[in-house]
Amino acid sequence: MTETNNQQNNQDIQETAEMENNNVVEETIVDDVQQDNEQQEYQQETYQQQTYQQEAYQQPVYQQPAVTKSDTSKTISILDWILTIIVMSIPVVNIIMLFVFAFAGEKESKKNLFKAQIILMATAVIAFIVFLIVFVVFMGHRLPELLDQLNQFKEQYGY
Repeated sequence: MTETNNQQNNQDIQETAEMENNNVVEETIVDDVQQDNEQQEYQQETYQQQTYQQEAYQQPVYQQPAVTKSDTSKTISILDWILTIIVMSIPVVNIIMLFVFAFAGEKESKKNLFKAQIILMATAVIAFIVFLIVFVVFMGHRLPELLDQLNQFKEQYGY
């Protein structure tokens, strides 16, 4: 009976060992499948990264040549300024020459000066027109009285 019990115990141990071996084999197979899946995903990611890196094309950097403005470093001579002031002091010619110097001049600093003068003159003309409109609106009904007072002033003081 002991032999039978020993045989049964041995069989039970063998079955248990086989079951454990089967479980280990199944776990190993599952682990291997998981590792294979992870390795395939990693390889796919690596492949995608490699293809992305391969597709990226770095264009060579070309340096643009320096663009220099002509005649900006030269200063305007004193004689040139004297002639400019003389021309600008001639009536009617000064208005024409203002635009000529501003838009067709050779020197950049001179062009900027006359452009600034045009802007200031336009601002002054607009301000004068606004002032005239405001004056007429507020004092328009009293203009005849103001003209009479001005005539009286002229007669009184002889102007």
